[in-house]
Amino acid sequence: MQAKVNRALSEFEERGARNKNGQDRQINHIDPESGYMKGRFGMHAGYSVQTVVDDKHGLIVQTEAGIDGNDRGQLFRQVEEAESTLGRECESACADSGYSNVDEYEKVETETRMAIVPTLQQVSDKERSPFDRSRFTYDEERDCYLCPMGHRLLFRGFQDRGRRRKYRIENPGVCRACSHYGPCTKAKQGRSIIRHRSEKLKERVEKRFERPEVLEIYKRRKSRVELPFGFMKKGLGFTQFNLRGRRGAQAEASLLSLCFNLTRMMTILGGVRGFIANLTAI
Repeated sequence: MQAKVNRALSEFEERGARNKNGQDRQINHIDPESGYMKGRFGMHAGYSVQTVVDDKHGLIVQTEAGIDGNDRGQLFRQVEEAESTLGRECESACADSGYSNVDEYEKVETETRMAIVPTLQQVSDKERSPFDRSRFTYDEERDCYLCPMGHRLLFRGFQDRGRRRKYRIENPGVCRACSHYGPCTKAKQGRSIIRHRSEKLKERVEKRFERPEVLEIYKRRKSRVELPFGFMKKGLGFTQFNLRGRRGAQAEASLLSLCFNLTRMMTILGGVRGFIANLTAI
């Protein structure tokens, strides 16, 4: 134990007490390959299981034990791996609001493939603020935004290597003198808005979610995608990985998916006898 403590202290001295984002550095000597996840009892080291399930049969076609703490950057990679497994392009890549990310839409959207992903606001019962970003109107011809009170926000420069454009109120004094200063913004330079270079794509995906046929697909998503996790946790009693290291976690995730698919195929083919009969006929 003393040796582990000494190694951790040496690493802190070598790499510093804070990481590149200015946050307290965390050192994991139990499983260095794992990531930090937010769970019911706070932050912990672990792996996040990503699965892709086909809509027709409800079978798992892609599974991965990842180390990302959230799902925002996962959509395209999971869809791409699933397509590689199936040997064909999917028509609709459907995911919950945790995957909402316009950077991912850029990679997923093609002429024959669409993303069905709502924003957190679209699936929330919480009413939007009167000064929510969505209340600001973009004037494409003049390349500016109009706030709910009719004041202009002008283009001020690029961010994130040109991926995002920043707009700020034309006259900061207007914001400070406004009766809504505080609820709208507390910045001395006035209200600002960030516009993604693919804002039109983002708006198209959000607008698509309002269509009845798309909502029907999204409703099926829950029964398709959440069923395997329920089977693994409740049916198999699997609540945590037993092996350390990324390869070990991936092996366990793959075995769990295999167990689910076998059970699912038996159900589809009429039980054990039907399953065996179909295997024999191959």
